[in-house]
Amino acid sequence: MKKLMIDMDNCITNAKFLETVNDFLGTNYRLEELDSFFLQDLVGDKKEEYWQYMLDKNFYEGATLLEGCYEAIEKLNQKYDLFIATDYLYPDSNPDISGKNLMNKYYYLKQALPFLTPDQYIFLRRKDLVHWDIAIDDQVKNLKTADEKLLLTAWHNKKIENKELEEQGVVRVNSWQEILERLDK
Repeated sequence: MKKLMIDMDNCITNAKFLETVNDFLGTNYRLEELDSFFLQDLVGDKKEEYWQYMLDKNFYEGATLLEGCYEAIEKLNQKYDLFIATDYLYPDSNPDISGKNLMNKYYYLKQALPFLTPDQYIFLRRKDLVHWDIAIDDQVKNLKTADEKLLLTAWHNKKIENKELEEQGVVRVNSWQEILERLDK
């Protein structure tokens, strides 16, 4: 069986990152208006205060799966040696928040995708340490060690041109339906 890596954030769920930033700032940003991957960059010089605010928050509580994700992953799990590989560390944050985020991600995956086992969860900062036959991610840097590289379109990667993706051997996919069409042959 081929090893298939699927990223969690922005591939399985958009969680509630932007919602917490908007609550903290009293703003109404929308993902389609933004380019930055790290949404906490929106808080500017209030990062320390923001991370303190985040100590009792859970980005995944009540978060929904992306459209078609559940059915696609359930199908692909029958055909591939499938893993959810996700980063749980936040740059420039209180380490306690990252530890809590690890726990929140674990329980979210367990609840949202009950047909997977915890043996299929990989929590790591650098996905380039593992070779994957196929990888699905929203960041090009996380696809480097895969034979087949699928970039799932997200707000922060829309401006990457097809030529640049082609040069790196990356194929852009826009939905879980497209992913299923490519991988469930």
